[in-house]
Amino acid sequence: MYLPVALLAFALIFFQLAPQAAALSSDEIYSKAAPSVVHVVLKADSELVRANGFFVRSDVIAAPYYLLKGHEAQVSDAQVTMVGQEESYPVQKLLAKDEAHDLVLLLVPGTKAPPLALNSGSEPPAASPAYILGDRLFKAGTVTIDPAHKASLVIAAPVSPGCAGAVVLNQQDSVVGVVIGGLSSGKYVATPASWLKALMSGAKL
Repeated sequence: MYLPVALLAFALIFFQLAPQAAALSSDEIYSKAAPSVVHVVLKADSELVRANGFFVRSDVIAAPYYLLKGHEAQVSDAQVTMVGQEESYPVQKLLAKDEAHDLVLLLVPGTKAPPLALNSGSEPPAASPAYILGDRLFKAGTVTIDPAHKASLVIAAPVSPGCAGAVVLNQQDSVVGVVIGGLSSGKYVATPASWLKALMSGAKL
């Protein structure tokens, strides 16, 4: 009768004493995460739609839904280029979408890229460091609380054009969010990684 309680107490003590993952430097975060980041271009009718993205599996990328909004039938016309490379890879198909949280999962066969790990804990607390990484974009910022965007992460960092789809990383190089746009106040708005995790679960990834 008492054994399970004792085991539970031991587990709690062990968890509290277990070493936490060390915080990485900005250079370390960039070098580890950059090979997983991509630039996506879709030729839709007479326009080019561009976005950032990143690998969540060796041949699956996460990107913003806006890339395909009104153009889902043309998804196979999209091309993916990894950061720092010239070779591009065609998107084969749309695996899953979440229009409400501006997310899609796209199959890009033949890439075998290193996927980024999603944060396994809760959303990052206010004032915690965050890094935004995209194509020709790497910014350090701080997670803030914005009452107007309660369901989103808001990161204080200088906003750059073409930021949609950039990955938001914590100091352990884990994905905590996906940028969906910038605010006039000079902050980024991001969908929390929990929604991406749910989308991947629904797609059985």
